[in-house]
Amino acid sequence: MNQRADELEGESRLVAAWQALRRRTAVESAAAQAVDESVSFAELVWAHHKRQQELEDDVVDGRWEREYRRRLGRFKKDHGEIVEAWWCRYEASGTALTEKCEPRPLQPDDRIFRLHAATDWRTSRAPKIAGALHECETLAIRAGEILRDGTEKVTLHRLYAATSRLLAFVDRQAGKPMPAQNEIDRVVAAHRAELRDIETYYQRAGENAARIVYFQGMALGALALALPLAVGAVLGWYADGFGIFDLHETRIQYLGVCVTMGALGAVVSVMTRMATPGSFNTDFEVGRKPVRRLGFVRPVIGATFALALYVAVKSNLLELGNVAEPGIYFFATVSFLAGFSERRAKVLLGNVAGGVGTGRPANKS
Repeated sequence: MNQRADELEGESRLVAAWQALRRRTAVESAAAQAVDESVSFAELVWAHHKRQQELEDDVVDGRWEREYRRRLGRFKKDHGEIVEAWWCRYEASGTALTEKCEPRPLQPDDRIFRLHAATDWRTSRAPKIAGALHECETLAIRAGEILRDGTEKVTLHRLYAATSRLLAFVDRQAGKPMPAQNEIDRVVAAHRAELRDIETYYQRAGENAARIVYFQGMALGALALALPLAVGAVLGWYADGFGIFDLHETRIQYLGVCVTMGALGAVVSVMTRMATPGSFNTDFEVGRKPVRRLGFVRPVIGATFALALYVAVKSNLLELGNVAEPGIYFFATVSFLAGFSERRAKVLLGNVAGGVGTGRPANKS
């Protein structure tokens, strides 16, 4: 009996040890998977500098050569191919321009350019150069978030050229003095003049990009209004065939015409202002998504004002002109004008609200 009990106890210990080993293995595996394998550009610059020192010492295929290749592969996987790169010879500093293709559904791939810079090692003794480089990096971030396609490529290539020129200017062998202060001031002044020219180009390109994104959002908003109307018309046509629903009812036709013409008026209004210099202004630096959303709601606002005017006229709260029995063409015109100029529509509706709130009849216009 004692021998049997000892055997059972030994088996229990083995099972417990095996379960503990499995738990520890699972934890270690999860920890290994959670290790961040991403490589920053500063880490890549440092590996490149150490590899360069090995090559200068005639060490081929050394430890830092392999480490640099590993970091380079990981960096390219995260940020795309390196289009241009400048590496300081005497210090661990550099700048690079990368291009990455992001797939988009039903559209061509989105080519994203990014400017990378790790320059603080080289510019630690030249604060004015460091400040000028950081200005380039800031503008590169703004351009990368707002611009796309050719304008983004041109802007970031120009910024890359500006940063590489500054780095080449301060790249000095150890023990050699930095350039004189007046020479640094001259180079920084020329750099900032170039930077202002790049920023002017960026502002113009950003405004044009905002117009395109706004128009895309507006087209999506018009489509969002058109789909329910089309579906409702098809369903109404089927229901009308069974005598359930009268699609030819005047009120239904008027509502559909008002919503359509109000949205159309809003679209034409925005397109007219886009064609007039200085008439269409939007803060493009809020981002592409907010600008697209603003464009999306524009047809909805036009349709809403048109619908509100229709209801106000039909309820005799507002009288427009001396039309005894306004017909569908009258409401189509008024709805288009309401969508085209929401400011005038707000004035008319304000008169209605003022008349209702004070107990006086609404002003006629």
